[in-house]
Amino acid sequence: VTLPFGRDERVRVQAHPTSQKQGSAGFIGSRTERRSGHVYEVENGHTTPIELQVLEAGPVSTDERITVERRYDPAPQADPWQDQPGLVAWTRTLAPGQSARFTADYVIAYPKDVSIFERR
Repeated sequence: VTLPFGRDERVRVQAHPTSQKQGSAGFIGSRTERRSGHVYEVENGHTTPIELQVLEAGPVSTDERITVERRYDPAPQADPWQDQPGLVAWTRTLAPGQSARFTADYVIAYPKDVSIFERR
């Protein structure tokens, strides 16, 4: 990850997508469900504490027939972040040598006859 203020070699950040799954749900498989998410791991290699803010941009439905279920671990401090739909923020202080893990999981459900469009 390249940070806008320069790379900090003493802070290790790893972002991993969770496995994506898709399947049918409901009576006679009338709905499609898709599961996805991210796992973020941050480690402080400094000898002093650092202030950390992790942002996650999750899916947002613009169609009432499409539902998005969100699960975060731990719970984010800002949901939504700066009043932006789908954006959440975790904020914490990491002690020297400490690491933290943040998880975001999503279930997107929609009728089989509805197409979904994803922007990345």
